[in-house]
Amino acid sequence: MSDSTYYDATLRVGYAQVTDETVEKTIEYGGGLLIDLDRAGMPVGFEVLGTSTRFPISEMGEKFSWSADVMTRASIALDKLARLMNVRTDSTGDGVFKPASVWSSKGLAHA
Repeated sequence: MSDSTYYDATLRVGYAQVTDETVEKTIEYGGGLLIDLDRAGMPVGFEVLGTSTRFPISEMGEKFSWSADVMTRASIALDKLARLMNVRTDSTGDGVFKPASVWSSKGLAHA
């Protein structure tokens, strides 16, 4: 799966991809959070409209009966998005989350 996690601070729109499955439907969860679901009702990705980084993973998992594995993958994806959303807007970035190892290799990571 390609890592498709991004946030546009100007438009205040972000996306966190969980799987490469086909999106069957998109539902609005509330608070500017949209969930793309596959045919089985599992999350394909999350779209965030706004600046809220409150992602109620446990609540969503309970409501949609997601397995522990699905909850873990969703949590990881949303954590990446939340970290990206908290990056200073004046930093130089291309809007795509990159693991700390990439930044460290370029001497850009801060301790």
